[in-house]
Amino acid sequence: MYILSAQDVSFSYRDGDREREILRHCSLNLKEGYFYALVGESGSGKTTFLSLLGGLEIAKKGQVLFKGQAIKDMKLSDYLKKHISFIFQEYNLIPYLSALDNVLLAMGIKNDKVLRNVAIQSLYDVGFDDEKIRRRVNRLSGGERQRVAIARAIACDSEIILADEPTGNLDAQSTQNIIELFKGLAHKYHKCVVVVTHSGDVAKSADFAVRLNMEKKHFEAI
Repeated sequence: MYILSAQDVSFSYRDGDREREILRHCSLNLKEGYFYALVGESGSGKTTFLSLLGGLEIAKKGQVLFKGQAIKDMKLSDYLKKHISFIFQEYNLIPYLSALDNVLLAMGIKNDKVLRNVAIQSLYDVGFDDEKIRRRVNRLSGGERQRVAIARAIACDSEIILADEPTGNLDAQSTQNIIELFKGLAHKYHKCVVVVTHSGDVAKSADFAVRLNMEKKHFEAI
């Protein structure tokens, strides 16, 4: 069984007096243990599709299934809390908290020593040292904030990681490190990792890469 399956999904929204179509009859099946890349032109609908997978948007037609169940029929808060970790392009961090506290907040813990160590290790995994772990987010660079967002997703240990341009603000070496991290999460820890990206390096490193055709508004294998 696929962990996530988009079945004939279409999405549009009202823009003034007209309906703007974003996705048309998109289908994609995703398994645990694989690293997927979604590529395409800016504005092609990649981020919208990621939001549909994560339950942040609901398809106008078709459906998204989690382990065979339509997510529109599930309790959204449970789906998001128990099964999904998002890495947003805008980071969605709390600027006056430290990198570590942002990760701990996402994990929903305060004084659990074991899980605190998990949070610290996730920040080590994305290249932070002890000083940066405790630095407030508003004193970090854009690339460092992106790495905190990635660490937060890793620490939450969700089955599915959905990432929107997670390497967009990173240099070449940091990008390669994050690619290896995502591959490890998929292959070693059996996560389903889905990344929206413009990076050719990310796409080439993924187990599967598909392109969202802007004209046809659905996926094509690459």
